[in-house]
Amino acid sequence: MIKTNSALRSLLRFHRSAYLVLLPQCPYSQSTASQSNDNVREVCTTGYSFMTAAGRVSKYGIYWGRDDPNNIICEVPGVTHVAAMLMAMIEAVRIAKENNCDDKLVVYTDFNCPAGFRSKLKTYASRDFHSYRGPQMKNAALLKELHELSKDMNISFKYRPAVKDKKPNYVIANILEDGTFRLKSLSSEGFICMLRGLPLIGFTAASFAAVWADKRHGSDIMQRLAMVPATLFRAQLSAIEHSLKQAVENNLPRVVVITDSHTFISIWKKGWLKANGSPASNKFLYDRIRDLVHAGTEVRFRYETPQADSAEWSSAIDKCFESIDLPMIGKDRSEYDRNISELLVDEKSLEGSCTQKVRIFKRGTDFHGGFVWEASDSSPESAVREDKKIYHYLLDVLEKASYLGLRDLIIRTDSARLVLSAENWLPIWHRNGWRNSLHKPIANAELWKKIWSLKKTVKVYWELMDPPDSSDEEAAKQLTAKQRRT
Repeated sequence: MIKTNSALRSLLRFHRSAYLVLLPQCPYSQSTASQSNDNVREVCTTGYSFMTAAGRVSKYGIYWGRDDPNNIICEVPGVTHVAAMLMAMIEAVRIAKENNCDDKLVVYTDFNCPAGFRSKLKTYASRDFHSYRGPQMKNAALLKELHELSKDMNISFKYRPAVKDKKPNYVIANILEDGTFRLKSLSSEGFICMLRGLPLIGFTAASFAAVWADKRHGSDIMQRLAMVPATLFRAQLSAIEHSLKQAVENNLPRVVVITDSHTFISIWKKGWLKANGSPASNKFLYDRIRDLVHAGTEVRFRYETPQADSAEWSSAIDKCFESIDLPMIGKDRSEYDRNISELLVDEKSLEGSCTQKVRIFKRGTDFHGGFVWEASDSSPESAVREDKKIYHYLLDVLEKASYLGLRDLIIRTDSARLVLSAENWLPIWHRNGWRNSLHKPIANAELWKKIWSLKKTVKVYWELMDPPDSSDEEAAKQLTAKQRRT
């Protein structure tokens, strides 16, 4: 692995709270779902997988009985059907422990576990879940978790095929027929992604977080996803995008982005194309990430399963839980609608101040295009006339102000559009990865990036020549010369 001078980790987590889901009756459900006696609690579990255009997706189901709020259907991308079966067993045992179940627990599973499976788990644990020949067992982490959860419980695991004689999966069928269950989505690493929804509306909320291993290189991020619809993948992409923004803005030479999204790594390598050659979903987010990757910082992506003993992953998990309930930011489009009067400074408030003033004139009026600096204690009056667009004038002015060490600057202009661009639209372009509302790159993006950077160090107070006064006309006369004067 190439050594880097910074690294960050992004983890996306979501939650959907339990609610009633109304579904039509399933004509093929069976009655052998789950039953409980006085001293025995029974639960049925299942797991299976299938292929989609984005890769392998698995699901598991847990059925405790009719109208039981702990009935679950969960989607897990990127794992095998065996892993899904084990996850279902683990979740069932965890629920029983959380509910302080003192009865004997019988877990029916379609995982083809051998006779005396609990004794086998103890044997596996004594070998640290390695085979006799040395290599680690498949799904060792899941087997270890199942052993740790069940070792002090009165529990037995029994094999019961969920699909038989080509009939539908009886566990899933009973859950759907019952109609009361929780929906979950898991990241491919096994961390719960919580989707929070409203009954019968389908609205979901999502959050994301990014944690820098070295705080000198960037600030940790925690935010609720502002996109609709909110999905796990969108939140994962947003975490990557926000992390790269920091890396680029901080001018880091190299950065390694460690993500828990296996899907992102897979589609990124394919140029964001599906198997049939069509673009994958959320291409507008891919375009933003690609722009940041090509912005000068050397970027490497790496997939990693979240580690329970990792301080960074633990911090990211906590931040995701905390930010899921935060207000959404980034979707306020009021900047587009702000009136020009809201952006202008009260000229009387600056009278008598020592703040440097410069006038910028647009082309196509009675005045020549260019800009004129007023005389100050440190420099004489100067005028610059060039045949350029007015946005280039603004960049030249800010560069000179930065060179002179100015912290405040009054810019008086006859272009209302320049004021709107610099104050209304510039923050939105920056937030959207220098793309417009149609996800297309904005014109002169590099110029606006420089203006954005300079405006961080130079506070601009705007005045509008509406109409020009006598001092404006006198300044405009400085631009009538045929030669450029500085």
